[in-house]
Amino acid sequence: MQDGVYRRTISLDGGPGVLEVRPGNESCLLLQAHLPYWEGLIHVVERAGRMVGLADPTTGPGAWGAFEIAAHAIVAQHCGLARARTRMGTLTRHLGQPVGGLTHGLTHLFPSVADLVAGADLTAVDLPRRTAQTLRSLATAVAAGTVVLDCALPLPDLVRTLTAVSGLGVPAAHHIATRLGHHLP
Repeated sequence: MQDGVYRRTISLDGGPGVLEVRPGNESCLLLQAHLPYWEGLIHVVERAGRMVGLADPTTGPGAWGAFEIAAHAIVAQHCGLARARTRMGTLTRHLGQPVGGLTHGLTHLFPSVADLVAGADLTAVDLPRRTAQTLRSLATAVAAGTVVLDCALPLPDLVRTLTAVSGLGVPAAHHIATRLGHHLP
């Protein structure tokens, strides 16, 4: 957040983009989207709304994709929310795809599942060994299809597959499920 504007990079079907969300008047937010193409813009607007918590204020803000939501939950379960934000930024700058020509300190896309499965040393980006192992296990499970990060799965099934990932606890699994759109009982 800079000058009251939340900015972040996004990947849209493999192409980089930037979203900017700022206050409009007392009843709206303004979204400015710099996209690689405009087809499917309504879906970008819907996802951006979920990202900032418009659909459910308890689920936002900040994550663009399901894997990023899960990665953040893993990092936060081992270090807390404040430190997790810093570590997620470090992870993005060191392992994410660089995007040139951006302003406001934006330089990279969040790493993809493939980026994390590829074998980069996650401890070299300020992640404790246990966090790095859990994150790599999750990326490997997502790549293999044994974990599907989708709220269309029934809540018990989603939590069961998430907690099968070594190091991913029930509270983090519930946090992921909530951020994906489940309402916990």
